[in-house]
Amino acid sequence: MVSGALDGTHIKVNVSMSDRLRYRSRKGDITTNVLGVCSQNGEFIFVMPRWEGSVSDSRVLRDAVSRPIGLKVPKGYYYLCEASYPNAEGFLAPYRGQCYHLIEWRGGNPPKCSKELFNMRHSSFRNIIERAFGSLKSWWAILRGRSYYLVDIQCKIITTCCLLHNLIHREMGSEATFEEPHLSEGDSSEMNIENINFVETTNVWTEWRDNLANQMFEDWNNMASTNSKATKHRWTTIEDEALVECLLQLVEEGGWRADDGTFKPGYLVQVQKLMKEKIHGSNIQLTPILESSKNFKEALHCHSRDDRASL
Repeated sequence: MVSGALDGTHIKVNVSMSDRLRYRSRKGDITTNVLGVCSQNGEFIFVMPRWEGSVSDSRVLRDAVSRPIGLKVPKGYYYLCEASYPNAEGFLAPYRGQCYHLIEWRGGNPPKCSKELFNMRHSSFRNIIERAFGSLKSWWAILRGRSYYLVDIQCKIITTCCLLHNLIHREMGSEATFEEPHLSEGDSSEMNIENINFVETTNVWTEWRDNLANQMFEDWNNMASTNSKATKHRWTTIEDEALVECLLQLVEEGGWRADDGTFKPGYLVQVQKLMKEKIHGSNIQLTPILESSKNFKEALHCHSRDDRASL
C-alpha cells in the first residue's frame, strides 16, 4: 500500500571554508541535502537535513532507514521516489530510460508500453512531495536564499519550517492527492509492525513492479477498447450537413437561444427529432461534445459565411 512520497531538496547553508568542498552540490552551491517524506495528504512525516550537498540521494535514504530513530517503513507499505533512489522494498522508483514527466504525454501522445504508463501514473502521484517542497520554500524565504546562520542552526530552522508547514496545512486545509490509508488499532501498535531496516534492491521487488506495470497497462488497454466500441461513431459529410441545417432551423424558429448565445437545455432532443426527419433511419445520439467535431465546425462556418454573403 502506498504511504506517500519522498524526495531530496537542496537548501543553502553557511559552513566553514574547510567544509565547503563537502557541502558543494552539483550546481556549485553550498547546500545541505534534505530528505523529505510526506504523507498522502501532503504533510511532512519525516525530515532529515544535515547531510552534505555533495552526497547522493540514495546514501541519504540508506542512512535515514538505518538510524534507530529514523524513517520507519512497515513491510507491505512503500513510498514513491524518483529514479535517483534505488527501487527496493518499501521504495518504488520509476523505470529509467523511459518518459517520466507528465508534459511528455501531452498533445495526443499517450503511453506506448507498460513502463511508460507506469511512469506516467508514478509521476502524477509522486508530485505530492514536489508540491510540498514548493509550498515550503514559497512560504519561507529563509529556505530560498543565502543562509547567514551556522549549519546546525539552519538545519533546525529547516525542521521548524516543516512543522509550521504541517500546521498551516491542517488549519487551512488542502485537497488530498491519495486516499488516506486505513490502519486498524492493532496495526498501529509498534510491537506488531515489522519495519524495513535496510534499502536493498531485489529481484522479487523488481518482478513485483513489472507485474504491477503490466496489470496497469492491460487494464488501461481494456478500458480504452471498451470505451471506443461503446461511443465511437464516424460522422459522414451528409450527417454533418444535416446537423448544421437542424441547428439553423432552431435559430430561425426562435425560442431555443439562451441569453449567452448558446442553446437552451433540451435542444439536443429537438435536434435529434429533426435529424430523423432529414435522414430516415437515423438513430444518432447527440451529446454536448458534438460541437467539437472538426467537420461539423467546418460545415457550420461555411453556412455562416454563405448567410453573411447573402445579406
